[in-house]
Amino acid sequence: MHLSSSISLGLWALGSMAAASNKLDAHAAHARAVQALVSDGSLGMQDESAAQVWFKASGLAPEHLPRIQEDVSLYTHDRGESLKAIADLGAAAAKAGAWGDVVYLFNVFSMNAHAEHAKVTSPQMRELLLAAVTKADGSGVDPVLIKRYAKTSSSPALAEAFKALGTNTVTLISRDVQPTCEKDFQVDMADCQTLMAQIEDKNSHPAYSEINCYKTCCMSFFGRPRPAFRKIHLLPAYYSCVDHCGDGGQMSCKVHQDLPGNPVTAVCFGMRSQCERLSL
Repeated sequence: MHLSSSISLGLWALGSMAAASNKLDAHAAHARAVQALVSDGSLGMQDESAAQVWFKASGLAPEHLPRIQEDVSLYTHDRGESLKAIADLGAAAAKAGAWGDVVYLFNVFSMNAHAEHAKVTSPQMRELLLAAVTKADGSGVDPVLIKRYAKTSSSPALAEAFKALGTNTVTLISRDVQPTCEKDFQVDMADCQTLMAQIEDKNSHPAYSEINCYKTCCMSFFGRPRPAFRKIHLLPAYYSCVDHCGDGGQMSCKVHQDLPGNPVTAVCFGMRSQCERLSL
């Protein structure tokens, strides 16, 4: 009986040690992946494909992530594997309470995992991290959020990026009715042109609230179109953005476009995948 109990205790101890080791290995792998994104902007995925990918964020610890509380459904034409991996990393980070990682990964995802934008040193990422720590009334940054995100970041460089936001003065951007050009969030017009060509090829597919991205350029809209709505109807908005906001091969734009079943819908072209982030 004594021998049997000793063997059982030994096996339990070995099992506990193995579980702890696996947990440490998973944590280390997560940290390496985040650090690779922070420094290089890429997970090194090969043979990327088109895919519909979700980043789940609704109801996710609102006390820790007050500015990130909506799921993102993104149809990517060129980053399927990377976005799936980033969504998985985000879920793991949320489970571990790594809120700084969640904020960063959410924004990498929202920019279609474009390598140059995903680097923590990029001006695009800096703007989105700043938005994540800005108070709801836009009056300035929230030092509590900055401290929380810096403390819960797997990458030292990401932690430092959050800390640096504490010295920023938030500038509120006034927005005209239409169209609105945003120089801080410009993307390659050639990428938007390719994106629109691919959307035209699939114009029989209902848009609903779908987000589409290709390389640097994302197209999204804010509204609830009827099922008869097709992405082909976005072409007038696209050409309006090109005409008014095209600048040296770059553009970022929000325009109000009358769409079938949903007049005055806000349509956005730029690096950010969520049109609802911009004021209507």
